[in-house]
Amino acid sequence: MTKPQLRSKLERSRKLRDKYRDLFRRQRLALRTEVGSKAGTKGNANERTRQKEEIMAEVVAKFEERIAQIELDEDMEFAEASEGKGMADASAQH
Repeated sequence: MTKPQLRSKLERSRKLRDKYRDLFRRQRLALRTEVGSKAGTKGNANERTRQKEEIMAEVVAKFEERIAQIELDEDMEFAEASEGKGMADASAQH
């Protein structure tokens, strides 16, 4: 996958993670008033939304890790190319 494709998928993943995080909070607050417990939990009522948020957070972390690796590889390639060009220029002058 190319770097621009990864960035696009990362942006979409972040939006989905934020969506599920916000939905989980809203549902928890709604359950809190319905159930009367401060935690706002009632069995598995909100469990799937929490799981979706966790999954999307993992996806975001993996995309960020992959982009960082690609950028590191690009930096190393640039450094090698610059070093090689510097040596070629030096030998051409002598």
